[in-house]
Amino acid sequence: MHHCIATIKSWLQRCNGQHEGCPSPKPKLPTRLLYITEKIVQLVETESLPYSPYLTLSHCWGNDPANMLKTTTKTLERHRRGIEWGQLPAVFRDALTITKAVGCQWIWIDSLCIVQDDEDDWGKESLEMANVYSNSVLNIAATFSSNSSNTFFRNRCPFDGDGPQLFARLAHWPTHAMITGQFGFLPGRTEPDRIAPLLQRAWVFQERLLAPRTVHIGSSELIWECNSSLMCECGGISATQQGLKPRFADACQGRSSREEVLDLWDRIVEIYSGLRLTKPSDRSNALSGISSQLSSILKCDYLDGIWGIDAARGLLWETNMAPAARVSEDCPSWSWMWRYDLETSRSKVFYKNLHMDPRLRVQFSASRCEDHDGDHSEVVRSSRLHVKGFMLRATLTHRNQKVYSDSSAMSVETWELKIGSSINRWFPDCEASDRLEGLEEVLCVLGGTNKYGFLCGLVVAQLGGEGTLYRRVGQAFLDWETRDDGMFDHGEMMSVELV
Repeated sequence: MHHCIATIKSWLQRCNGQHEGCPSPKPKLPTRLLYITEKIVQLVETESLPYSPYLTLSHCWGNDPANMLKTTTKTLERHRRGIEWGQLPAVFRDALTITKAVGCQWIWIDSLCIVQDDEDDWGKESLEMANVYSNSVLNIAATFSSNSSNTFFRNRCPFDGDGPQLFARLAHWPTHAMITGQFGFLPGRTEPDRIAPLLQRAWVFQERLLAPRTVHIGSSELIWECNSSLMCECGGISATQQGLKPRFADACQGRSSREEVLDLWDRIVEIYSGLRLTKPSDRSNALSGISSQLSSILKCDYLDGIWGIDAARGLLWETNMAPAARVSEDCPSWSWMWRYDLETSRSKVFYKNLHMDPRLRVQFSASRCEDHDGDHSEVVRSSRLHVKGFMLRATLTHRNQKVYSDSSAMSVETWELKIGSSINRWFPDCEASDRLEGLEEVLCVLGGTNKYGFLCGLVVAQLGGEGTLYRRVGQAFLDWETRDDGMFDHGEMMSVELV
């Protein structure tokens, strides 16, 4: 324990003294904080308090969140009076110990500082995540703990590995040397749920980006992650200005162009869409802190994962999720947030570089807008997009066919997009039997051309059989070389509303 605390204090001191990219927090407190004393910790309303530095904690709630120690309308007054240290789970107690050791008396823990069964309080506080984490001194991450019951300061696990033998010839030696050693986990080559369950959580992704500095408590060692550096105790990780966090810090500090910020957003979407949420309805909230930070740079409307200045390209997302992945009723069909997969963390949404069709125009059809804390952005309270572009009238065809090999046969379900006499590939956004039954006539909204020469577009279907309301049902790829010469005779400039 003493070694861990000494290491954390040393890293924090170095970061505060040497890292220009890791600024001091703004003197703004969260709505509530936990005040640490020798025997109890008190939940305190901060409205009338002077500023004091505080830490935050990122942790997994575990498989039994109902029995997690948390603040509710029933326990609020009790927690204000004080919670004894012995009532706290081990991860919380260890976080308090670290907080005191670095010279602070205050810490913010989500389960205790937000009234969990008060929807108004939860909604308000979830939108304050950007301020809570970005203004903290340090974020403590229980990265390798799947729940709050395991203490940070247990006996450390050795690095996993079989100690493979390597044979190398050193340039200045006349003979070979045999080198043996143990090798720890390699990123991307082991099961992330086993080695770092916390990093598979969507809320925690936001917390890592927003906090100026995070110390990860690992099973084998501590890892330091801040806006300027990444390091570990053993020295195996030591790098500066790499990864997503420095790019996000550069964007928030005004050192990135709009194009760089939008490229950063694409990468954020790709990573975030593969992370897990207990409540799919949190999909937008768990990203709101990041989006509110970037909105001050982009200075445009933002709606359900898409930026107003990039809305045309923002619609042309792709996914590697199976068609059977779930759809969210809380998000519009045109948003990448509409689809999610609870079964695996390997399902992701991504964007490809396209040469955009200049005729495609997309606007938020906002019925009401609100200024977002004076940061020149607007929170749009509408889920409709006004889309104008060249649209092809198409017909969906569906067939099952048998594919035979030497020893087996399998059934393949094929969906095709027929435009005139041209048969084109398209990929449904959801399970065919669920939402595509009965659909025949659709529109293909041309979006752009990819590097292989394929025209890429949205497949949209009319709602109710008439009118201008449509929903996204998939994405199409039209091959220039095999298309019917008269294919574009089946299209025209049109305007529709996507919901």
